[in-house]
Amino acid sequence: MAIIALGVGFFAGIKATAPSMYNLAETYYRDSNLMDYRLVSTVGFDEDDVEAVSAVNGVTSVMPSYYCDAQLSSGTGGDVVRLIAVSQAYSDSEALNTLTLKEGRLPQSKGEIVIEEEGLSGSNLQIGDTVAFAETAGDNDLTEQLDEFEYTIVGMVESPLYISYQRGSTTVGDGSITQFMYILPDNFCSQRYTELYVKTDISERYSAFSDEYDEEIESMASTLESTADARCEVFNSDVIGAAEQELKDSWDEYYSEKEKADSELADAEEELERAESEFNDEISAAQQELDDAEGQIESADEQLQKSRDEYYSQISSAESALAAKESELSTAREEYEASKAEFDEMISRAQAEIDRGWDEYNTAYSEFTGKLESALSAGAAQTESTADELSNANSAAYASGTLAVPNAQLEQAKSSLEQSKKGA
Repeated sequence: MAIIALGVGFFAGIKATAPSMYNLAETYYRDSNLMDYRLVSTVGFDEDDVEAVSAVNGVTSVMPSYYCDAQLSSGTGGDVVRLIAVSQAYSDSEALNTLTLKEGRLPQSKGEIVIEEEGLSGSNLQIGDTVAFAETAGDNDLTEQLDEFEYTIVGMVESPLYISYQRGSTTVGDGSITQFMYILPDNFCSQRYTELYVKTDISERYSAFSDEYDEEIESMASTLESTADARCEVFNSDVIGAAEQELKDSWDEYYSEKEKADSELADAEEELERAESEFNDEISAAQQELDDAEGQIESADEQLQKSRDEYYSQISSAESALAAKESELSTAREEYEASKAEFDEMISRAQAEIDRGWDEYNTAYSEFTGKLESALSAGAAQTESTADELSNANSAAYASGTLAVPNAQLEQAKSSLEQSKKGA
């Protein structure tokens, strides 16, 4: 009985688990606003395509988006990563496939990136790290799809797009995608959207795990394919047709310009032949002038050589004459220096004689003036004595009446005395 009870309980638990898991998945899909369809195109989508899909009966939301497959730069492993635009509302449609933030924050500006929780846990990357991508992925030039190739990891998220073990495939590398990362739509520079996410009222009316949902989804897929075919015809008409017409116009213009260019080329060739003939004539005339000029140059060279020889001969003669004159000048300078030395010696001796004569003169003059002063002093004393005697005699004569002759003698003596003093 215990074994039977255990078996019944196990079976009842298994039956109860499936509805519970379905309900959990339904809640997760609803909270994430998971799309019903993902539309992709090799030529992308424009605004008219979005409007056409939005107009399909039963479509409730359309969110255009971008993605591309890139390779991490060799310095960070070279793995293939699918870069997807972070979900954003479009026009009147709400955002689909919203991310669940697990850690950090969502990108707020260009150059920021978030990585799926599974990808972050299975790598050496951490929030705050920088990831760099190569500008090419296989044969694809990513500079036409991305405007930046280095991003800072700001968060870890969970996405409803890839909840199974099947992670999608790619044409880059070995075909497998190792990680999914999300950046702002502004980081994509494609002119056309690369994918459309579509949500219908089917998911509102039926469970995603019901047969009715599968039937309605398959039916709606046919309608969307018909819409896609119509849009392809419009694309072929508007874009490819316009491009083909532009190409045709370009070819017409090419052929017209080619014909014009061929005509101009023929005229140019004719003009070239004429110019070449004139050129050859001018070359011949110039060659003759060149030959004549070369003859004149040869003659001038000979004359130049002759003049050069004469010049150097004259220079040699002049240098010899200059050397002789310099020798004569040197001899004359030596004679001058010798004569000057002799003359200076004579001058020195004569000056010495003159100085000695002056010394003798000054000595004799000094002796003479000394003797003269002595004689004058003696004469003056004698004269004064005589004058005194005459004065005394004069006084006596005056008294006796014989004064006339002594006075005359006295005046004569005074005069002689004055003359003697002036001569001294």
